[in-house]
Amino acid sequence: ERLSRDDIINRVKDLSLDPPFRPKLPDNAPQVLVDICTECWQKNPKRRPTMKEVEERLEAAVASTSFTKQLMRRGSVFDSILPPDMQDKLSRGEAIKPQTHDNITVLFSDIVGFTSISSALTAEEVGDLI
Repeated sequence: ERLSRDDIINRVKDLSLDPPFRPKLPDNAPQVLVDICTECWQKNPKRRPTMKEVEERLEAAVASTSFTKQLMRRGSVFDSILPPDMQDKLSRGEAIKPQTHDNITVLFSDIVGFTSISSALTAEEVGDLI
């Protein structure tokens, strides 16, 4: 059954469900993201990480070469948006020269402090910023 984003959110929030509803995470999701999601889903709020802890763990994961390689591996979401030659270069940590393709824009960027900046903006403002 394919659920909408709102259906998933409503089911996760429904405390009357036993066992609680938890969306299925992709099989190829990086383990650090699986761990964070699992901890955030704890029934007891005291066992959940704080937003500061989640932010720190995500920033550390993104800074990790192994995390980037895991995201770039075959079978990831990048298979559907990046050509194989680009995936290979990124997985080896090589730079990719800008290329032009009709009807597509893909930008990879590391903006220092992006999480804190974007949390205070609307989606439209984030888009304008980028």
